[in-house]
Amino acid sequence: MPDLEYTILPVRKRVIKVTISNGQSTATVNPHVQEIKIDHSYLLSLLGVGIDPYAVPLNTIFYDPQANTQAYSWYDGYDGAYHRWFVKTPSIGANSTYTLYMIIDTMQQLVDGNIAGINAIYGQNYLGLSYGQLDNGKNVFLIYDNFKGTTLSSIWTTYGNGTISVNNGITMTVTSSQNSTGLIATPSNVPSTGIIGRTWALVNSVGTNGGAEYGFLYGNNINTSSMNVYQAYWWGVGNTADGLAKIVNGSWNGIVSVSDSAILNKLFYGYFMWNYTTTSNLYTYESLTGKSLSATDSTFTLSTLTQVSFYTGHPSSGTSSYTTYTIAFYDAPPSGIMPTIALSLID
Repeated sequence: MPDLEYTILPVRKRVIKVTISNGQSTATVNPHVQEIKIDHSYLLSLLGVGIDPYAVPLNTIFYDPQANTQAYSWYDGYDGAYHRWFVKTPSIGANSTYTLYMIIDTMQQLVDGNIAGINAIYGQNYLGLSYGQLDNGKNVFLIYDNFKGTTLSSIWTTYGNGTISVNNGITMTVTSSQNSTGLIATPSNVPSTGIIGRTWALVNSVGTNGGAEYGFLYGNNINTSSMNVYQAYWWGVGNTADGLAKIVNGSWNGIVSVSDSAILNKLFYGYFMWNYTTTSNLYTYESLTGKSLSATDSTFTLSTLTQVSFYTGHPSSGTSSYTTYTIAFYDAPPSGIMPTIALSLID
């Protein structure tokens, strides 16, 4: 249990029990990164006391009573209605529950930037933090980078001849005379349920023809003539479509697409999930226009997945430029369905 100081109500500290329910017939992997999304109005009704939504990320930590220790957590952001955290837990068994305690101090900062942290770009834009201050994403996710400073981390291999600039974020710019340009990382292990890539980024400009897109690649031999990958892209085909595709031995094949065009100079988050059961289940989403896609494909199994990449595509005319602030890769939940949460105030 948490220290008794945190359970004395109704003083400034509150403890909310978070019950995580995995209703799938498959356990999550170990460790698992659990998304916890909470409506601010509902949070206030549970607390019975007012707290500014922009104080919540600084004043909230998670405690794991099963492990008798604080759980690693990373605050993603507040969208005007919902708060979103990602919390590292052990495996959550099939058709079982797991308990966390959400500890909120209505006055005092609890976040330390080590066990509990905050998205670098959100902290800078909304909380008055310096870029990367209190960001502990590397302690939560399988692969994580916020590109703080001006030097690229050694976890990445670059490709393409576009311009790559690192300065509290990474900007990849490709003109019509250059090749698609991106970064590749190699996971130390691939979760048995699959992988999710999540990004916070900004659209600076989009070429008017050709590839032009911002995208993810999961597979092997990335940037070679024998590439084998699943691809998710946004604002491709000259800023007209999002899509899911596969590249088999270097040959591109579209799977599904939807019409979409980017909104320039506006921060967005997006994700690409490759979940695997007996086949590959692909999902993608971007927050600028709320477009999402899903598809099932049997071409690749997870044994193909040895590399992950994000990139800026080659436009036939004009210039495509995207700035990525934070990028995280973590385990896909069983069947592609994140375990649900239920909240109750401890009194």
